[in-house]
Amino acid sequence: TPVGSSTPWTEVEAESGTPGGGATVVSLVPPLSNPINGTTVLEASGAAYVTLTNTGQSVSWVNNSGQSVTALNLRYGIPDAPSGYGITNTLDLYVNGTFRQAIPVNSKQIYVYGANPTDKNPADGGAFILWDEYHFFITGAAVAPGSTITLQKDAANTASFYNIDLIDLEAPPAPMSQPTNSLSITSYGAISNSPSTDNTTAIQNCINAAQSSGKSVWIPAGEFFFGSSNHNGLSASGVTIGGAGLWYSELYNNPTTPGSGGPFFNNLVSCTLQNLDLDCNANDADSPGAMDVSGTNWVVNS
Repeated sequence: TPVGSSTPWTEVEAESGTPGGGATVVSLVPPLSNPINGTTVLEASGAAYVTLTNTGQSVSWVNNSGQSVTALNLRYGIPDAPSGYGITNTLDLYVNGTFRQAIPVNSKQIYVYGANPTDKNPADGGAFILWDEYHFFITGAAVAPGSTITLQKDAANTASFYNIDLIDLEAPPAPMSQPTNSLSITSYGAISNSPSTDNTTAIQNCINAAQSSGKSVWIPAGEFFFGSSNHNGLSASGVTIGGAGLWYSELYNNPTTPGSGGPFFNNLVSCTLQNLDLDCNANDADSPGAMDVSGTNWVVNS
């Protein structure tokens, strides 16, 4: 009998792929001198990963998921900045040897040091939280079963290393339509895909109106940012707050100073959150998280 939940994606470990150009598989080799401290291999799924350090190095997988894949989730790690707080870079994606896109990657939300989950100073040593994830749609045609997916460090990918832990292969369904008897946050002034816009008040006003009228709250496709005013979080009672799907509708907590923002929802009572993604600009392990929810009798469905 299969163990675990049924998922719409197929997870493939990097070490099960084919390294190219001299890429190296790193795996756990006992005995461990200090297994309590975090290391890249200890934090890796399956205690193994592939590292790309030179131009032309790659790791490839055959799409054996049985479906035409249109999206990937990548678990990866790249270096921290010398003074902490991360760097940004790219990694190139190929399908059957043809370039598809440069994948944006960063290390801003990983790397804390010492014994303090808010310590971002590399000089303190003892780094942990060494992996991040990024999900994205594949540019161009769906990747048919039997096709080869390759992640490669090209000349334009200038990080000193790219650690690849795994990929999830998925074909997300089309975005959902706005349900009947719902109020859209855009009707109350919310603006998508605008990092400088603080949508806190607009979304709270929509929630208030939905509560008064017995309707649900609709979050359409797009990325809706919270800003520095989101210290106390949204509150709601007796409403459903839903989006167009996990791959399409996102609330993003983006305070002026990462770590200073409050939770998305401060008090949910008899509410349902569904079909949306919650993310945040937290840059340490003790910052307010995307899913920091208080209240009673609430349910989250993805």
